[in-house]
Amino acid sequence: MAEPISAVSIATLAFLTQLAQTELGKKFIESAVGKLGEKTLEGGLGLIHKLKGLIIGKMSGNAEAEDAIVVANAGEPEGIDDLAYYLKRVMKQDPAFANELQQIAQQIINIEKVEGRNVMNVFGGQGLQVNDPQAPTIQAGENANFTFNYGKD
Repeated sequence: MAEPISAVSIATLAFLTQLAQTELGKKFIESAVGKLGEKTLEGGLGLIHKLKGLIIGKMSGNAEAEDAIVVANAGEPEGIDDLAYYLKRVMKQDPAFANELQQIAQQIINIEKVEGRNVMNVFGGQGLQVNDPQAPTIQAGENANFTFNYGKD
């Protein structure tokens, strides 16, 4: 199992589009994800907005956290740091919420790792991908996880 993603990293991912508009943010993105990140960032925008929406919704009513959100929305790194402080506290108090944020953040991070491989991740709902008509088709039921390796390595 992957290491938990920190509150600072989650806050940074959630406000990545605002950070990208600043010089510091541009340098961060270039160093963190390189040229591949330019393409994959577009693919992750929906997830980034979802993550941001969940955080904003959860922080609603906490005036100090709301102030940090305003600063983060302006693309200021100190807003991210302040928001991460409140986010860390909320994640400790609400493990289900923390798990949801972790999963979305991991999906955003994993977009970059695919690098053109023929991979399909299905998070909720149903997905079917058949690339080799001669290959066996295996379908799992609800809440069933499995790993199936087909072909030569």
